[in-house]
Amino acid sequence: MDTRDIADTSRIEVDRKIVERLTALAAGHHLGLTSYLAELAATAEHQAGLDRAAKTFETVMTAPGIRESFEKQKGLGPARLE
Repeated sequence: MDTRDIADTSRIEVDRKIVERLTALAAGHHLGLTSYLAELAATAEHQAGLDRAAKTFETVMTAPGIRESFEKQKGLGPARLE
């Protein structure tokens, strides 16, 4: 994620040890702290979307007749979602 276009900034107070840990992690990814935090936020947003999609898929697949229709169309045997 390119953060060079981020114009608005804010200050937050974070324990010095956490800043040091985050800075070390950022350096390990060859990023500055701001870019690394932006990447963490993007990753968390992406994961939240995947979690919502998985939950929606599970809901749909447990609806009566949906799983059977899916299996029939794909030529699959009984699927097990645990």
